Amino acid sequence: MSYQREEEGKPISGGLVIEVSEDEFILAGIRFTAEWLPKRGENAKVDYIRIEEGTFDKDVWMTSSILNGDEASRISIKNKPSALNVEMYKYE
Repeated sequence: MSYQREEEGKPISGGLVIEVSEDEFILAGIRFTAEWLPKRGENAKVDYIRIEEGTFDKDVWMTSSILNGDEASRISIKNKPSALNVEMYKYE
């Protein structure tokens, strides 16, 4: 993960990643970017199957929008607190 520099008038960046399963993650925070890489020594590449914006209602994920195309080229949370559900896959 990489965090944006502190800027006057903007919130401080921060975030967390929760591993739901081997290929699914929840990202939450503000002003950060995440990049996935294969495990060290693996001869594979990784990519995104699905990226959803949403929230939790109690313990159930509620999708508000699905990101695709240019929106999904890199996982980035902008200037307002947000949560993403990200599903990944590996290939050679």
